[in-house]
Amino acid sequence: MQQGEKRPRASYVNQERSADMVKNLTKELFDRHPVWKWDKTNEGHCPVENPETLPEGDPSLFFRAIFKTSDGETFNGYVIGRESFYAFGLFVEGKEIVLNLNLPEFIQEEIQEICALLGRQNLQLFPLHFQTQFRVDEKHEIQGTLSP
Repeated sequence: MQQGEKRPRASYVNQERSADMVKNLTKELFDRHPVWKWDKTNEGHCPVENPETLPEGDPSLFFRAIFKTSDGETFNGYVIGRESFYAFGLFVEGKEIVLNLNLPEFIQEEIQEICALLGRQNLQLFPLHFQTQFRVDEKHEIQGTLSP
């Protein structure tokens, strides 16, 4: 790059600031911004630029988290909610798998997809422990256990 030449910006930066926002969340996006929210149309996502002050009125935020299954498997991902968490996304072998505890009829299908990606016959996903990589205050991360 020559002096005075502008460095090209990453495509996600342009997307998150455009009207389209980011359609798909990725581990790399969470590495840059630990908290995301729905855009104004609820069709995409945009980062919470100042996570020290969480936006009021957004009932569903997306917090970067690490998950650990009862059989010891760990995943990067995110929890969805604010004060309670009803859904979560796991990044498995480069793919985003979203599970919603309010839709239990789809959970087994998603677990089978995770097993296929990992090359495993089965996985004891629940109870699933999570801990955010984001501090609500200076003292602690959000953590808990999810079960259908």
